[in-house]
Amino acid sequence: MDVLPSLSALRAFEAAARLGSFQLAAQEMSLTPSAISYQIRNLETTLGQPLFVRQHRKVSLTSAGDILNQFVQRGFNELRNGAAAVQQVRNPRVLRMTCAPAFANAFLTHRIRAFELANPQLELQLVVAHSVMDLVADGLDVAIRFSINPPADLYAKEIADLAYTPICVPALAENLHTVDDLLQAKRVLVREHAQGWTNWFAGTGRTVAGGRELQVETLNVSVQAALDGLGISLLPRVIVASHLAAGRLVAPFDHDLISQYKYWFACRRGEEHTMKIRRIERWLRDEIKTPHLPPIAA
Repeated sequence: MDVLPSLSALRAFEAAARLGSFQLAAQEMSLTPSAISYQIRNLETTLGQPLFVRQHRKVSLTSAGDILNQFVQRGFNELRNGAAAVQQVRNPRVLRMTCAPAFANAFLTHRIRAFELANPQLELQLVVAHSVMDLVADGLDVAIRFSINPPADLYAKEIADLAYTPICVPALAENLHTVDDLLQAKRVLVREHAQGWTNWFAGTGRTVAGGRELQVETLNVSVQAALDGLGISLLPRVIVASHLAAGRLVAPFDHDLISQYKYWFACRRGEEHTMKIRRIERWLRDEIKTPHLPPIAA
């Protein structure tokens, strides 16, 4: 016969399992230790298995308790995700989007106001993060993902591919007449793309030799290094399109290194047809096709 324990008993079990103490579980749930003990005894009776080994001032899970705890954790996570999804449904005027810093700087931070003016019924909230965020658990509507393949669990459409090419200020480009000149120049290297320059030079039939390298941690820092004239950065054209259009940066060579990675527009399946998702996807595609000039920092 199917057994469905009470939610209050499962909450008491989860807290005690996580904290390793009936006393601490009672404090967290604003109950007495005897109330926690009562709930867990009822749960053990219902399931016909001891779930805890009682020790002095602490408890530990039995093998049966450990099995139950795995399912309880998954179940509570699903409940949290469901609550977050419902909150999003209740507020259709808010559009929460997450992306990496490089994408935010290139396309979003200086254009959010323009989007809101064109869509006064929507409030765009941008969450910039280096790590991948979960749309449901983090209460997000849209994510810009950077990967080779589209996220399998989401609706996803490619919005930009990445063509890497040497980028620098015009003054440095004056000394770059051939690829051999670049071999002797100071190059900016992003640590997480350590093979970038090697692969770019290989596409021209050359190997990296000579010159100096300035190592930086992120793509954003590499863009800033190029703007500051610190060296030649290997950057995706789409990320620096605004600076190229403004003439702050130039691409002195025609050869591009085509990356397997792409930018994907992603949302939960079934939500791609909602008004706010359609508007932000269409707007993003238009923005990427048409470079705008970002403001110069004071």
